[in-house]
Amino acid sequence: MQLYLQMLRGESRVITVGVLDPDTGLPVDLTTGKWQVVTLEWQVKLNRGDPDPALVGKSLGAGIVITAGAVTPQVAITVLPADNAGLAANVYSHDLVATFTSGARVYLIEPSGLAMRGVVNQL
Repeated sequence: MQLYLQMLRGESRVITVGVLDPDTGLPVDLTTGKWQVVTLEWQVKLNRGDPDPALVGKSLGAGIVITAGAVTPQVAITVLPADNAGLAANVYSHDLVATFTSGARVYLIEPSGLAMRGVVNQL
């Protein structure tokens, strides 16, 4: 899925992502079984395909948490003011990639636009 976002520079945001089984359309439990996640990586880059390091990056246990059980939303990404305060007003690319116990790597958020706007009023 794609997820276009708009944020103000220096804004806090929790991005939530629900994960559904493509065969049944039902929510999946990312903590056990074939859907068990080993890693989650959320990255913001100026352009899709830019080399690492990302301008902003979060990983499982470091800004990303999985909610327990088969309830959506399953993944919460916490963006803090310090994470994006240094980004210029621009449109960036962001994505979320999961690695499962099977070794498969899958986009939970396909590369999508993130519009970072400057602060409107600052005292």
